[in-house]
Amino acid sequence: GGLMRDRTVDIASTLAGEVKPLLPTSKDSNDDSAGWSARRIAVIVVTTGTYVIGIMPVHISIPLVPILEDDSDLLWSKSNTHILLSVVPFMEAIGLIALGPLADACGGACAMSWYLGTAAVALVCVAVASEPRFIIAAFMV
Repeated sequence: GGLMRDRTVDIASTLAGEVKPLLPTSKDSNDDSAGWSARRIAVIVVTTGTYVIGIMPVHISIPLVPILEDDSDLLWSKSNTHILLSVVPFMEAIGLIALGPLADACGGACAMSWYLGTAAVALVCVAVASEPRFIIAAFMV
Protein backbone atom coordinates (compact mmCIF):
# COMPACT_ATOMS: atom_id res chain seq x y z
CA GLY A 1 0.00 0.00 0.00
CA GLY A 2 2.73 2.49 0.96
CA LEU A 3 4.67 1.98 -2.25
CA MET A 4 1.62 2.76 -4.40
CA ARG A 5 0.90 5.85 -2.32
CA ASP A 6 4.48 7.10 -2.91
CA ARG A 7 4.15 6.51 -6.63
CA THR A 8 0.83 8.32 -6.69
CA VAL A 9 2.38 11.31 -4.94
CA ASP A 10 5.30 11.32 -7.39
CA ILE A 11 2.96 11.14 -10.40
CA ALA A 12 0.70 13.83 -8.92
CA SER A 13 3.65 16.14 -8.21
CA THR A 14 4.99 15.53 -11.71
CA LEU A 15 1.61 16.37 -13.23
CA ALA A 16 1.49 19.49 -11.07
CA GLY A 17 4.73 20.66 -12.69
CA GLU A 18 7.11 20.01 -9.82
CA VAL A 19 10.49 18.84 -11.07
CA LYS A 20 12.30 16.22 -9.03
CA PRO A 21 15.82 14.98 -9.79
CA LEU A 22 16.06 11.53 -11.35
CA LEU A 23 19.16 10.67 -9.33
CA PRO A 24 19.39 10.89 -5.56
CA THR A 25 21.04 13.94 -4.09
CA SER A 26 22.60 14.49 -0.73
CA LYS A 27 19.33 16.20 0.30
CA ASP A 28 17.77 12.73 0.23
CA SER A 29 20.14 11.68 3.01
CA ASN A 30 19.10 14.52 5.34
CA ASP A 31 22.07 16.70 4.40
CA ASP A 32 21.73 20.41 3.78
CA SER A 33 24.26 20.60 0.91
CA ALA A 34 22.94 20.07 -2.60
CA GLY A 35 24.28 17.57 -5.15
CA TRP A 36 26.53 14.59 -5.00
CA SER A 37 29.80 14.46 -3.17
CA ALA A 38 33.01 14.75 -5.16
CA ARG A 39 33.96 11.23 -4.09
CA ARG A 40 30.76 9.72 -5.48
CA ILE A 41 31.20 11.56 -8.78
CA ALA A 42 34.85 10.45 -8.98
CA VAL A 43 33.89 6.81 -8.43
CA ILE A 44 31.24 7.00 -11.16
CA VAL A 45 33.61 8.70 -13.62
CA VAL A 46 36.45 6.26 -12.94
CA THR A 47 34.18 3.23 -13.19
CA THR A 48 32.59 4.42 -16.43
CA GLY A 49 35.93 5.47 -17.89
CA THR A 50 37.53 2.14 -17.03
CA TYR A 51 34.67 0.30 -18.66
CA VAL A 52 34.72 2.40 -21.83
CA ILE A 53 38.51 2.50 -22.17
CA GLY A 54 39.46 -0.89 -20.74
CA ILE A 55 36.66 -3.32 -21.39
CA MET A 56 34.76 -2.18 -24.48
CA PRO A 57 37.78 -2.21 -26.86
CA VAL A 58 38.64 -5.78 -25.85
CA HIS A 59 35.22 -6.94 -27.02
CA ILE A 60 35.58 -5.36 -30.43
CA SER A 61 36.35 -8.73 -32.06
CA ILE A 62 32.71 -9.77 -32.50
CA PRO A 63 31.51 -6.60 -34.29
CA LEU A 64 34.74 -6.58 -36.31
CA VAL A 65 34.10 -10.00 -37.94
CA PRO A 66 31.85 -8.77 -40.81
CA ILE A 67 34.43 -6.13 -41.73
CA LEU A 68 37.22 -8.71 -41.72
CA GLU A 69 35.15 -11.07 -43.88
CA ASP A 70 34.36 -8.33 -46.43
CA ASP A 71 38.01 -7.29 -46.89
CA SER A 72 39.17 -9.08 -50.06
CA ASP A 73 42.84 -8.10 -49.56
CA LEU A 74 42.93 -9.74 -46.14
CA LEU A 75 41.97 -13.24 -47.39
CA TRP A 76 39.80 -13.81 -44.33
CA SER A 77 37.94 -17.13 -44.42
CA LYS A 78 35.06 -18.65 -42.47
CA SER A 79 37.54 -20.88 -40.63
CA ASN A 80 39.35 -17.74 -39.42
CA THR A 81 36.01 -16.44 -38.13
CA HIS A 82 35.37 -19.70 -36.28
CA ILE A 83 38.83 -19.62 -34.73
CA LEU A 84 38.49 -15.97 -33.70
CA LEU A 85 35.06 -16.42 -32.16
CA SER A 86 36.15 -19.46 -30.16
CA VAL A 87 39.63 -18.34 -29.11
CA VAL A 88 38.77 -14.84 -27.88
CA PRO A 89 36.40 -15.90 -25.03
CA PHE A 90 38.75 -18.71 -24.01
CA MET A 91 41.78 -16.44 -23.84
CA GLU A 92 39.77 -13.79 -22.01
CA ALA A 93 38.81 -16.37 -19.39
CA ILE A 94 42.45 -17.39 -18.98
CA GLY A 95 43.42 -13.72 -18.66
CA LEU A 96 40.80 -13.08 -16.00
CA ILE A 97 42.00 -16.11 -14.04
CA ALA A 98 45.55 -14.73 -14.20
CA LEU A 99 44.46 -11.17 -13.40
CA GLY A 100 43.20 -12.09 -9.91
CA PRO A 101 46.53 -13.39 -8.56
CA LEU A 102 48.35 -10.55 -10.36
CA ALA A 103 46.13 -8.01 -8.59
CA ASP A 104 46.81 -9.76 -5.26
CA ALA A 105 50.57 -9.77 -5.88
CA CYS A 106 51.15 -6.23 -7.14
CA GLY A 107 47.96 -4.37 -6.32
CA GLY A 108 44.82 -3.51 -8.26
CA ALA A 109 46.14 -0.35 -9.90
CA CYS A 110 49.26 -2.11 -11.15
CA ALA A 111 47.23 -5.04 -12.50
CA MET A 112 44.80 -2.69 -14.24
CA SER A 113 47.70 -0.78 -15.78
CA TRP A 114 49.21 -3.99 -17.15
CA TYR A 115 45.81 -5.07 -18.44
CA LEU A 116 45.12 -1.75 -20.18
CA GLY A 117 48.65 -1.58 -21.60
CA THR A 118 48.42 -5.10 -23.00
CA ALA A 119 44.99 -4.40 -24.49
CA ALA A 120 46.28 -1.19 -26.10
CA VAL A 121 49.27 -2.97 -27.67
CA ALA A 122 47.04 -5.79 -28.91
CA LEU A 123 44.57 -3.35 -30.48
CA VAL A 124 47.40 -1.55 -32.26
CA CYS A 125 48.59 -4.92 -33.58
CA VAL A 126 45.08 -5.65 -34.87
CA ALA A 127 44.98 -2.26 -36.57
CA VAL A 128 48.28 -2.72 -38.42
CA ALA A 129 48.09 -6.48 -39.11
CA SER A 130 47.71 -7.58 -42.70
CA GLU A 131 47.30 -11.34 -42.19
CA PRO A 132 44.52 -13.22 -40.43
CA ARG A 133 46.90 -15.20 -38.22
CA PHE A 134 48.37 -11.99 -36.77
CA ILE A 135 44.92 -10.57 -36.12
CA ILE A 136 43.84 -13.73 -34.31
CA ALA A 137 47.11 -13.77 -32.32
CA ALA A 138 46.61 -10.13 -31.32
CA PHE A 139 43.09 -10.85 -30.12
CA MET A 140 44.44 -13.80 -28.14
CA VAL A 141 46.63 -11.41 -26.17
